[in-house]
Amino acid sequence: MARLAAGLAAPLALAAAFLAGAAVHVHEAPGPGGARLLVVERTITRGDAQATPWRLAVAAELAGT
Repeated sequence: MARLAAGLAAPLALAAAFLAGAAVHVHEAPGPGGARLLVVERTITRGDAQATPWRLAVAAELAGT
């Protein structure tokens, strides 16, 4: 996973497990330079039982919030 800011990407370490169903998982994670990030994750499927699920993760810095 990568975090994009001002056109730069940095690795974002997330747990390897996919979430079951349409569950949404919200948690904090360490970001670049020790920044605290709020991460929202969800597994998305195409509706076909044979389709490979996609993992969607969005992160934002918690500083100043």
